[in-house]
Amino acid sequence: VVEGVQRVAAYHEKIRAGFTDDHRFLEEQPASFKALAAAFPGKTVYIDLWATWCTPCKAQFAYNKELKALLKKQGVEALYISIDRQQEEPRWKEMIRYYDLQGHHLRASEALMKDLRDIFGENNKTLYIPRYTIMKNSTLVIPSARQPSDLKGLEEQLNELKIAP
Repeated sequence: VVEGVQRVAAYHEKIRAGFTDDHRFLEEQPASFKALAAAFPGKTVYIDLWATWCTPCKAQFAYNKELKALLKKQGVEALYISIDRQQEEPRWKEMIRYYDLQGHHLRASEALMKDLRDIFGENNKTLYIPRYTIMKNSTLVIPSARQPSDLKGLEEQLNELKIAP
């Protein structure tokens, strides 16, 4: 019982903390993946599609420390795209603070969600999450990237991008 109380207390302490400079929210709401990609010219970006209700998504956040170190070493930006509905914005922001998701953040609009389903959807445009992808120079280069728990596989994918023309 004490352990459970301590977890709840730790959760509330973390979500009360403010955002840092490492939590960057996109000011413009892109209506398409192409418009989103254009916001990162000349960059390599590791994209995490997630939602606050997605248990497998949150399980991958346990690897954030290692992921952050790898992305920094590789010169790669992190972009977290939440597919939560608009009314879930407070919970979305709580989760960013709780898991200390450092990088760029965006809660997808309906227009962007439609585009994400068109690009990444399976079985009648169903978008399965967590989903990871990589874009480089505003172009989608790896539609199905390795997840944070497969850091070695992700590092190999990123290394291949460096030698690719």
